Amino acid sequence: MALVAGAWFISLSQLDSGNDVTSKTYRLQAATAADAATAAAAFVTAYKLTTDAHIVEYAVSQKYIENALTGFSDDTVRNSMTASMSASILDQPLKKATIVVQAPKNAMFTAITGEGSDIVDTSPGSVAMTFLEEFWDGGNVFCSDGETLDAILNAKGVRVSRYRRLAK
Repeated sequence: MALVAGAWFISLSQLDSGNDVTSKTYRLQAATAADAATAAAAFVTAYKLTTDAHIVEYAVSQKYIENALTGFSDDTVRNSMTASMSASILDQPLKKATIVVQAPKNAMFTAITGEGSDIVDTSPGSVAMTFLEEFWDGGNVFCSDGETLDAILNAKGVRVSRYRRLAK
């Protein structure tokens, strides 16, 4: 058996206002190092539109580190707050993928307050839908196992909060 070249990945780390760092890895839709670098840069740009957390670093065969990282002025940006979106897998109408954005911007939701503040805005042209396009066939990343999302606009999403409990 020989080791052979395989898929390209991007791993990114983000910092919230509680100084918690969370890392995520996505498989890139790229065949060469040049394609991977281009796809990774485009994906990071799209990801920044969806989160208030700071991108600390990302790696695609080499690591890029944020050299001007600053702290937060308050504690409202939390990786434990997420926007969770589900959409159909291309050519598999009975299968769905879940895409999660940590520390989401208010622009990800249908309203800033009230009931709409817990519903992800997946309408055409919205911040969330523009981000989900990154996972479409011809986008920059796979959602899982080399799969892409269906471009049919059936995505739904909600805000999810995970609070940490302290032991007594």
